[in-house]
Amino acid sequence: MSLGRPMRRAFTAFAFAFAVAGCGGSSTSPAIDSKMLQTRLDEFVVAVTKKEPGSEFTAKAEGTAKVESASDGAVTGFLPRITFTTNEGNVAVLDPITIRFANGGDGLVNVDAKMPSSLAIKDKDGKVQGEIQIGSQTLKGVWVEKLQTLNNLDMRLSNLAILSVR
Repeated sequence: MSLGRPMRRAFTAFAFAFAVAGCGGSSTSPAIDSKMLQTRLDEFVVAVTKKEPGSEFTAKAEGTAKVESASDGAVTGFLPRITFTTNEGNVAVLDPITIRFANGGDGLVNVDAKMPSSLAIKDKDGKVQGEIQIGSQTLKGVWVEKLQTLNNLDMRLSNLAILSVR
């Protein structure tokens, strides 16, 4: 089996984390809550690494998610490195993802994210079988607290390359 399914799961999980990790859970909560962000990122890591019955791969996090608050009120979340291993022994390591939340005023939260610039897929012997490369990226949006939705989403990936040695 290829690592296509784990990569789709990782990307879906990343998109979910990007959309909800630091955003408030109700219209009365503060725009940026570092404790809530920590809780949601921890829940995200548990969800991604939970072994599903019949799954063709496992995911293991190296460490835990971390949250830092800046003096300007912004809060940054750091997801840990996650290793995906198929039942056949193929491996893909997703390096840490960074998500930054900054108060945009009037119930808005500016959200910026940074994914790793590459992801190598290796066989059970450690030989690279493929690689995903992102030349440049823009991942940002605005969380609208009142509507509980992500708005003005701008996701651009350029010079995207998917390489295979086969």
